[in-house]
Amino acid sequence: MHFKQGTFHLVLGWGFVLVLGYVYHFILTRQLSVPDYAIYLLVMSILQWFEIFLVNGLPYAVQRYAAARPDQSGAILRFALKVQTVIALCLFGITFLCAPRISRLFGDHLLTTFIRLAVIDILFIGFFHLLVAFENSRQAFHRQALLLVCYGAAKLLVGVLLVMQTRSVVGALWANPLSAVIGAAIGFIMLRSQPGMRFDRRISMIRFTLPSILYFLVLQLLLNMDLWFVKYFLGLDGVGYYGVASLLAKIPFYLFIGVSAALLPVLSSGISSGNHQDVLVTISQAFRFLWLFLAPVAVLISLGSRDLITVLFKPEFSPGAPVLSILVWGVTLLSFINLFTTILNADHRPALSFILIFFTVVLAVILNLTLIPRFQAIGAAVAMVVSLGFGALASFCLVFRKFRIQLPIRSFFRISISALVLWPVSRLIPVQGFAGIGALGMGLVVYTAFLWITGEINKDEIYGLIFKS
Repeated sequence: MHFKQGTFHLVLGWGFVLVLGYVYHFILTRQLSVPDYAIYLLVMSILQWFEIFLVNGLPYAVQRYAAARPDQSGAILRFALKVQTVIALCLFGITFLCAPRISRLFGDHLLTTFIRLAVIDILFIGFFHLLVAFENSRQAFHRQALLLVCYGAAKLLVGVLLVMQTRSVVGALWANPLSAVIGAAIGFIMLRSQPGMRFDRRISMIRFTLPSILYFLVLQLLLNMDLWFVKYFLGLDGVGYYGVASLLAKIPFYLFIGVSAALLPVLSSGISSGNHQDVLVTISQAFRFLWLFLAPVAVLISLGSRDLITVLFKPEFSPGAPVLSILVWGVTLLSFINLFTTILNADHRPALSFILIFFTVVLAVILNLTLIPRFQAIGAAVAMVVSLGFGALASFCLVFRKFRIQLPIRSFFRISISALVLWPVSRLIPVQGFAGIGALGMGLVVYTAFLWITGEINKDEIYGLIFKS
């Protein structure tokens, strides 16, 4: 499948999953009290960090190796499933036993029960993500998107039923393992038979997996550490409104992670076959596509932060609006870090990606410890923007030094201008609430119109995204 079309399919898939996810959170905030919802956000952030071993370890290696060696893809998947089983069992046992110690780190022993319930998901989620990664390695992006949508829909339906029945965090946490089982079952049903050739690079794959896990562990820290610092300095009330702001700020990252997901197998295949010119063209396309999608979303979220929080959640969470207006730009920078480190990983340099993201985290820790006591939640948001700005610049320099890429400068400026036009347009329509959310949707129409006027997009490109080239 063409890179642009594959990216479009994954963006649509992730977009649908995000919509389902925010509908789920919309319901949770109305079924749970603010402290209970804060507990759910905190426990989920802890669970997601441990699940990196399963979600972004072997699945990430499968994406790269099965794409580079399609003749051995079936053997690669079978090997990965066996190793994933061992990792899941060991990780579940460790996290279950260590739950009391984890709770003490956050100064709340009541978290132990919730953490032990949450980690049941560890037993199942890794298999679902292995199957998603396998479809990605074959560039079957439409099937990958379908699997993601099935998982998101299952979590929404199961979660809503359990939460409405229990009226507690317990029901929300049980939704995770049940939806993972459903998603994995659908993935195995969709799985097509693969060549039976023996995989001859098992040790190399494991060596690639280890630094990849370290990289994603640290990346997940960047996504969650600010919330943990807020809990430490500001308590559960701070977690409530900062967590909602963080949840909305991550929209650009999760919505357009499909750009990096489509990029890895395409680049791995191109680098393995020595098609250097094709690799350069693909990198340039990925950079343009990411900014084309990110720019309007980041601007609109920043402008409509209060409406998004009060409409999608509750007015009680409105103190998070100023945080969201700042934090969304940090997560936008994180999307570029993810893009550039994906390029490094496709070139078989995950250790370099880990070193880069590690120093970004060190800077973020220093800034959070310095700014939160002085500026409260706003300090955490500023700390993330500054540290991620450093990481984005450093990762770009590494990629440019290796590949000497030709960035689409003219496209970058046309996209930026079209997105900035949204600011004065939003001031001409001073509406709030649901009308304000509608105005954000109209902003996307205005943005698209300006892209068309400036010649950045045309009907041929739009047609190519939807139909095969």
